[in-house]
Amino acid sequence: MPTEPSSSSPRSSLHEALHGDPASDRDPAPDIAEQQLADEMDNVVPSRCYQMARVVGLGGSAGSIAALQEFFRSTPADTGLVYVVVVHLSAEHESLLAEVLQRVTRMTVIPASDGVKTQANHVYVIPPGKFLTSIDGSLKLTTLTKERGKRAAVDLFFRTLADTHGPRAVAIVLSGADGDGAIGIKRIKERGGLTITQDPEEAEHSSMPRAAIGTGMVDWILRVGDMPDAIHGYVEREGLLKLPPEEGENPAQAGQMVVDEPEVKLRSVLAYLRTSTGRDFSYYKRATILRRISRRMQVNGIVELGDYLSYLRTHSGEAGALLQDLLISVTNFFRDQDCFDALATRIPDLFKGKTAADTVRVWVAACATGEEAYSIAMLLCEHARSLESAPVLQIFATDLDAEAIKTARDGFYPTTIA
Repeated sequence: MPTEPSSSSPRSSLHEALHGDPASDRDPAPDIAEQQLADEMDNVVPSRCYQMARVVGLGGSAGSIAALQEFFRSTPADTGLVYVVVVHLSAEHESLLAEVLQRVTRMTVIPASDGVKTQANHVYVIPPGKFLTSIDGSLKLTTLTKERGKRAAVDLFFRTLADTHGPRAVAIVLSGADGDGAIGIKRIKERGGLTITQDPEEAEHSSMPRAAIGTGMVDWILRVGDMPDAIHGYVEREGLLKLPPEEGENPAQAGQMVVDEPEVKLRSVLAYLRTSTGRDFSYYKRATILRRISRRMQVNGIVELGDYLSYLRTHSGEAGALLQDLLISVTNFFRDQDCFDALATRIPDLFKGKTAADTVRVWVAACATGEEAYSIAMLLCEHARSLESAPVLQIFATDLDAEAIKTARDGFYPTTIA
């Protein structure tokens, strides 16, 4: 529906939070070149992320201490994984969380320090009054000097963990009374990692798990005591997967005869997906397809591609789940700051020679869950409000993913994005 801009409308608070604040007030760990990193993970074989140690991030708030104790009580001391605990701790009080967790595990539990290189079979706990980020196998601390809205320490850590570890990241959302973690869960899933939430029925406070589940990006909803064994099985299956090589042509070329059995099964999976969903991924990047299929196989406890094909055919929801994994897009408000800064300089050109009797129309293709479309709308509205006689604005946004479009139409986003 066309929208008539109002010159009396207040400036968008979301834009101020994400786009217009002084550099000193911005996120302590701005997004790195997300699309470049995503392309690297999907194009380079093997990608650097697959060579890194696997890190399990556990995020929680109110009621999460008991859940953390249960998790580490059930976790063997020699998993070969790194564990990082990020919870909301008051900056005004010393934390005893590391000592509390040390009582229930034989792993070494220590407060995270700035620049520490993470080691397997160690548990690192966020100190009070700090933000914690992951930087290529090390942890970085940033002092919490200003809070705007709700604290989003879990989101921040998950996002940076996803950017540096990709498919080697595991994100777990535990009990908590807000929505922190939901944005980070999406980033972990986008990068090919594993996403888990505590069963809301078990959680002392269910808001954080329910917010994460509401993103549609959660692989498993589990009781805390069941999580360690499930993660172990997921990791173990990675080395057992039997798939065609990532090198080679796109999976389905017209008129091309294939006799190699794994390749035939791969093409059968894609053919079934096309029949079930109407989406043809035959010409997608080969490495992307194989890695997303392998992730679904690990999640479902399957190591043979033929068995996964049978699973697809007999479980009605799996085709949709695989489709979502293949369609996952990297998106957030004002993503790629340089690009939006460049776009902002061209916005006035769209309004030249136009009056209130005219219309400015913009089409946002591949809009995913809508953040880019709304970001562009903010830029357009801000410029329109600076004019005496602004034209009507119309913004059209399209995407292949029906679920993403539904989210974009609703236009509701977690408050932690601010």
